Amino acid sequence: MSRATVSRTTMSKTTMPGMTVSGAPTAWGLLPALLLLILFSPVPGAAQSRGSDPGPGAVGTATATGSDAGTNGPPPLTLARAQALAADSGWAVRAAATGVDAARGAALQAGARDDPELQWSEEAEDATSFGNRTLGISQLVEFPGKRSLRRRVGMDQVRIEASTVESLRRQARGAVAGPFYAIARESAAIGTLEKIDSLLVRLGDITRTRFETGRGTYSEVLRVRVEQARLATQIADARSRRTEDEVQLDLLLGRPVETPVTLASGILTFTPLERSLDEVLAERTAANHTLEAARTGVERQEGRLSLAHKTNLPDFQIGASLQMTRTPQSSGDFLAAELGASVPLWRTRQRGAERQAEAELRGARITLDRRTAAVRTDVATAYQRTAAAARRVQALEESVLPDLRAALEAAVRSYGLGSEDLLVVLDLVRTAGEVRVEHDTALADYLTSRARMDVSGELLGGM
Repeated sequence: MSRATVSRTTMSKTTMPGMTVSGAPTAWGLLPALLLLILFSPVPGAAQSRGSDPGPGAVGTATATGSDAGTNGPPPLTLARAQALAADSGWAVRAAATGVDAARGAALQAGARDDPELQWSEEAEDATSFGNRTLGISQLVEFPGKRSLRRRVGMDQVRIEASTVESLRRQARGAVAGPFYAIARESAAIGTLEKIDSLLVRLGDITRTRFETGRGTYSEVLRVRVEQARLATQIADARSRRTEDEVQLDLLLGRPVETPVTLASGILTFTPLERSLDEVLAERTAANHTLEAARTGVERQEGRLSLAHKTNLPDFQIGASLQMTRTPQSSGDFLAAELGASVPLWRTRQRGAERQAEAELRGARITLDRRTAAVRTDVATAYQRTAAAARRVQALEESVLPDLRAALEAAVRSYGLGSEDLLVVLDLVRTAGEVRVEHDTALADYLTSRARMDVSGELLGGM
């Protein structure tokens, strides 16, 4: 029991106002302050005060892996850095980028001219050099505007694919917020639980001392041990969840899952939601790649309709040839020019192409309207979710935590005076820890919702 003896010697110089220390170990005088300090002091890496994010130099106190990052390891992750990595290296983004290259190749083919044709013909008598020989070349020339329209339609598809990539990049930025803040949440929970464990170690020393001196019961000692065992399970569960979140984060960042994850400090910091729903809607619809792709889809179908109108316009065949004639009577070489044109007598193909293009244009406009409504709904839902999470955090910070602190302080004072049972104190300690974890969870949920709200309305690619 040397630890309890040291505690009595160290704490004997400090008492709380109104505390009676006679007839009990003098460590009770400092117990209220110790409990409140442990349960309500900020957890490293999970700041509780309101304000702006810390500056670039504020890093390094909260590790999100089981071991500390070495000096040569990756720098601590901020949300902005994690989002940049996910947007540049995510698997879905990299796969979609190949669609842009494929669309560019298709646009080149759509705008290319037909290759010229080279012909050679020969008519000759057997075993003689007499006959006609012709060497010619011809080129198909489409009616002006057809080829440029096909190239425009192809480039519209390139723009659609590029918008899809940018939409996926923004979705990746939003998706990474989930595991990122989950790691911060679990790290804060582990810190809170470990502080409670330190408290229980001290409380266990005191209850054993009380039992050995006849001032307490052995049931108090057992009760503290049960709480320690329960706490150890909770810490192990939190570490397991954090490991799963680290794997998920590494996958979203496009890097090996064994890459260590170390978060910067001050991650869990509350900043109020000051923008209105109308402001967020205006911002998210003004520069939205999902809507940009839909508008480009309408322009592409307009180009296809214009191309269908030109279906019945003639194309031209231009050619030149050298004709060489050899007969017993004479011989000669002649140059000839050819000009031909298609004769669009039947309009059935044109009418079919126009009807198809008109229907597809109507469908593209419907898609634009549908996506506009879907984007606004997604943004509004994300805003409402964020606002609700903010209200939950504020309620905990402004009402629940202060009230719980006051109740815990009163219970600890009463216990020190001998008028309160240990079970009541332990129950309040457990409740205080649970509420602290609930606060950090609510704060992580708010920050996650806010990060996703800032990139909401991006619906392409199905990420």
